Amino acid sequence: MGIQELRERAKDLSQVHWHHTLRLLPDLVVEGAKSAALLEAERAAILGTVDITGCSVVDVGTWNGYFAFEA
Repeated sequence: MGIQELRERAKDLSQVHWHHTLRLLPDLVVEGAKSAALLEAERAAILGTVDITGCSVVDVGTWNGYFAFEA
């Protein structure tokens, strides 16, 4: 999938209710109920406290996967 196709699909996704705001590219964001600033603060509190370098992440029931993407 090319960048332009991803941008077009993201427009379709913006019509869906998302819990988390997802940054797909530096300049392509799908807005959700939780703001990017709030999610960054939560990410720092949860993932910033452990070193997961070289680890695998299992995404099980994480709504739309914000923290799995961040991990």
